Amino acid sequence: MKYGCFEHCASVLHGVLEIDFYLARALCVEFGEDNNDLFFHLVLALSSYLRRGHSCLPLFVVSDQCLFASSDTEQVDETQHQAGYAFPDVEIIRACLDPIGLAPELDKALVFDNDCLFIRRYWAYEKEVVAALNSRLGEKPLTDKQITRVSALLATCYDKSAGTDDGEAAEVNWSKVAVANALLRNFTIITGGPGTGKTFAVTRLLLALQELYDGQLIIELAAPTGKAAQRLNESIIAGKAQLAELGVSAEKLNQVPNNAKTLHRLLGFRPRSVQPKFAAERLLPCDVLVLDEASMIDLPMLTRIFRATRPDAKLIMSGDPNQLPSVEVGSVLAELTRQAKNRFSPSTAVAIARLTGETHLSVQENDPDHIVTLHKSWRFAGSIGELANAVVSGQDSASWQLLKERSGSNFDGLIDPVDPAKLEVSDLAHNVSRINNSDFADWFESIVKTHSLSIVRASSVAEAFAALARFRVLAPNRVGPRGVEVLNALAETILSKTNPGIRTGQHYSGRPIMVTENNYSIRLFNGDVGLVWQNDSGQLAAFFEEGKDEQGQTLFRQVNLARLPRVETVYAMTIHKTQGSEFDQVAIVLPDYDNELLSRQLLYTAITRAKTSVSVVASQAVWMQAVQRQAIRYSGLARRCDSEIDFKS
Repeated sequence: MKYGCFEHCASVLHGVLEIDFYLARALCVEFGEDNNDLFFHLVLALSSYLRRGHSCLPLFVVSDQCLFASSDTEQVDETQHQAGYAFPDVEIIRACLDPIGLAPELDKALVFDNDCLFIRRYWAYEKEVVAALNSRLGEKPLTDKQITRVSALLATCYDKSAGTDDGEAAEVNWSKVAVANALLRNFTIITGGPGTGKTFAVTRLLLALQELYDGQLIIELAAPTGKAAQRLNESIIAGKAQLAELGVSAEKLNQVPNNAKTLHRLLGFRPRSVQPKFAAERLLPCDVLVLDEASMIDLPMLTRIFRATRPDAKLIMSGDPNQLPSVEVGSVLAELTRQAKNRFSPSTAVAIARLTGETHLSVQENDPDHIVTLHKSWRFAGSIGELANAVVSGQDSASWQLLKERSGSNFDGLIDPVDPAKLEVSDLAHNVSRINNSDFADWFESIVKTHSLSIVRASSVAEAFAALARFRVLAPNRVGPRGVEVLNALAETILSKTNPGIRTGQHYSGRPIMVTENNYSIRLFNGDVGLVWQNDSGQLAAFFEEGKDEQGQTLFRQVNLARLPRVETVYAMTIHKTQGSEFDQVAIVLPDYDNELLSRQLLYTAITRAKTSVSVVASQAVWMQAVQRQAIRYSGLARRCDSEIDFKS
C-alpha cells in the first residue's frame, strides 16, 4: 500500500479524514487488493463523497481528474502543498474494477453499477425506495358515489379566491388538483416554494379523506425537525380556522389532526439502539402518513419510513425541492420530482376533472402524474420572491442587481462591504477582535441592538420567544471570520456592554439556545431551539415551545439546565439548520471568499426563511459565484426511477 499510515496519507491528500483512510484500507484487504493503488484511491474518494451527502461515486466525477489537491487558498506555504491523486481515464478505472467482482448480484461490500461505485448499503436503499414506489404508484379509482360526495366538499373548501394558482393561462387551481390527485392514489408528492399553499392543500386533503371514509382514518403527521413539526401544526390549525369560516362543521374539522411529530418520534427511535420501534416487522398503525419538509429527508430515513408504512396506507410528501438537500446522504425529494411537469395520464385527468371541474389539464401518457407543483407564492413581498426566483434559476447578475436596486425596501445590509480581506486564522477571540475593527462590526452592532437586545429584555418567556422568532442571522459556515460561532460570540460581547450578566457561551436569562445532539429520554433533538429563562422559582431553566392550547396560546415545557444535551447560542445559525423555520426578517452573512458550501440552493433557502425583509452582507464576487454553483448530489436514484418505475400501472 502506498501509504504506511493515515498521517502519511493526509500529508499528500488534502481533505482526507481518518474514516476515509481506514475504510479504504480495510476494503483493500477484504478484496485482496492491498497493492492496488487505484482501487484504494477510488474507495477513498467514495468515502469522501459519502460524507458530503452523495450516495455513490460516478466514474465521470473522478476520471481524468486530480482529487485531494490543496488549492492556493488552502495551503499555508509551498512546503505544505498537498499534490493530490490524479485518476486515469474511465476505461482504465473500469478495467481496474471489473476483475474485482462488484456486480450487484454478488453481495459484496461494494457495488459497481451503471458506472457508479456504491457502498452496498446505499445501493440497497435506492433499490428498496424504488420498489416501494412501484408498489404504491397505481391509481385507485373512486366510485361514483365517492366522487359526488367529495366533490361537494371540495366546492365548499375552495372559494374562487382561496388557494388558487394562476401559473397557467387557464388559471388552473393547482391546490384543488393536488388534493384530487392525492385522493386517487396511495403515494403523492405536493411540491412548491414557500408560501405556495402546500399545507393549505394538505389540510383540505385530510378533510376530504376523512369525508370519504366517514372520519375513521388514523392519520399521522411528521416532519424532520421539531420546529418543522410545530410549524406544520400551526399551519393546519390556521387552515382549519379558514375552513370553519367557509362553513365546514366543527365535527368534520376535528377529524383533521394537528399533532405532528418528528420523524424520530414517529418511528420510535430509542437511546442506544439503531433500530426504531416501527419497521418492517412492526408497521405504523396509521392509514395516512403526511411527511412535511420532505427536502430534509435523507435516503436512509425515507427507506425506514417506507419499511414502516403499510403498503395500502396513503403516503403524502410535501416540500420544496429547490431548498438545500438533506444534511445526510441523498437528495431524495429533488430526485423524485425531477420529471414533475403537472401532466397527467388520460384516466387521471378525467378523474380529477370529475372531482374538481378542472378540465384544462395537460395530458401525457406514461408521465409521472403522482406529483403536483404549486407555483404562486402567497406569502412573500414581491421583492423577496423576485430575488428568490432569480437566485434559484441561476441569474447571478440579475439577482445582484436586484439587491443593489431594492436596497432599503425589502433588502438591506452591506452590499460589497469595504473590508473583504480574507482572514486566515480561525481562532475565535482573534476573529471577534478583527471584526470589531471593521465596518461590518458597526452594522452588526446595530442589528444586535435592534433585534437581539429585545430578547434578553423581554418581560416574559412568551415575549422573548416572539422576539426570537422575528429575526435571525444566517450564515453558511460554523467557523471562520463570519461563521456562526464568531457571530454569536460577537453578539454576546455587544449585549454584555449593557447587560453585565451575559458571558459568552454561559447560561443567562434570555440566552437563545439550539440543541446540537439528540436526547430521546427528554425529547430534545438536534436543531430544537429554546430559551434560558427564569422559572416560577426564580431559577434558570431551559424553555421549549410545546404547541398551543385551545385558545391559541403557546405552551412551554421546562428542562433543568443540568439535563440539557449539548447546546449552543443561536442569535446566528447556519443556513442548513434553518430549514423548516421562518422569521419575519433575516440577515444573511456570507464569507468574504468563495467556498464549496456556497450554492444557489443555499442562498435560496436563506432568502425564503424571511417573510418581510432580507439583509445581506456579501461581496459581488462571492454572491455571483454562489448563484452560479448548484448543490449537486450524486446518486443512482433518479436513473433507477427512470428505468424501473412503471407509470402505466
